[in-house]
Amino acid sequence: DEPAVDQDGVGEGVESGQPPRLLWVDWSRTQAVWNVVCGHCWWVTRDETKLSGFLQRPRNAPPWDESARLIQYMVFQGALFTIPLFFLVSGYLASHTLRTGPGSARRFLMRRAARILPPFSLAVVVTAIYFAVNRKSSGMQLASDVFLSQIWFLWALALIQVLLTPFCFAVRLCTERRQNTRQFFICVFLHAAVVGVVDAVLDMAWGVSASGRVGWVASFPVVSCAVLLLMAAAWPGGRFGDVMRTGAAVLAAVGTFMLGMHAMCPLTECDELDRLSLNTVQAILLIVLMYLCGFVAREVQDSAVRTLSGIPAQGLAVLAYLLSSYWSAFTYWGEQYSRNNAWLTTYQEDPVYNMADQQVEADPMMQGAGGASWALGRMWFW
Repeated sequence: DEPAVDQDGVGEGVESGQPPRLLWVDWSRTQAVWNVVCGHCWWVTRDETKLSGFLQRPRNAPPWDESARLIQYMVFQGALFTIPLFFLVSGYLASHTLRTGPGSARRFLMRRAARILPPFSLAVVVTAIYFAVNRKSSGMQLASDVFLSQIWFLWALALIQVLLTPFCFAVRLCTERRQNTRQFFICVFLHAAVVGVVDAVLDMAWGVSASGRVGWVASFPVVSCAVLLLMAAAWPGGRFGDVMRTGAAVLAAVGTFMLGMHAMCPLTECDELDRLSLNTVQAILLIVLMYLCGFVAREVQDSAVRTLSGIPAQGLAVLAYLLSSYWSAFTYWGEQYSRNNAWLTTYQEDPVYNMADQQVEADPMMQGAGGASWALGRMWFW
């Protein structure tokens, strides 16, 4: 039977007791998958036609024409928000299915494992066969190739869900006004331990603090703990509690801009492989924070609706219309200096596109940490 759909685009569960189907979430995931497929097809085509080399400078070799540049830009914009969108949606759905009570954490993790492990296991087998046959990989090299291949998304999602489970339960207990319970303090303690271990591992593995990028490793503990503090402070009911919980969701989104406090490691400072490895820390922390944002947004959804209910809808519509004038700043013709880092497009001092083979002066506004912040702004815009 097809699930029924109400006027809000929410499909009703066929079986009683199941959460309703969120069709707009399904569409978001469909769009994200389509962007990934198109992106990989374009990158393979670009490399096979010698339009680009991975370890060459400039990254995009001539001949380039306007059509090729525009396609490249469209791919970058898809990559810019696609991967963060996956984790944002995953966090939202985790809140949609999370239940509290005896054995709830075990059931929650078991359901996540049942959804992720089968496709991951199949992907590992297929990818291992490919690398073993085509690249003659074996032993640790084969394991590394498989681990860092396109299936990284599955194990990263599973790891993030496990690591953020204490945080998610702490937020849910706050939503249920159970901040003074023993379970809440246990979840907070476990989350603090997770934050410490994650930051230590990332810093020791890639030397982020030694490179001067302390804000990157500080983003996860600062944002998550500040969100928990706001959620715990929203004890009273009524409008005050709704505003506090809404503020927690806003803080989670704004907190992602801590990753824009420092510039990416440019090619002038690092070689290609070192640049990717160090900048990977920023990308990892981004998807962690996006999962956190999605979960908190779903938890405080009702409070946010009540908080914004006093604002005239017409006023919001006019404001959105006026802000749409900034669309030009986020389009292809506004992108003069860009560099791709995994799924981020950042503005740095070295332009990717050398228009008409002429070196152009870098825009001072797009250099340094401002470029990383601008890239995050583009992500949230899309």
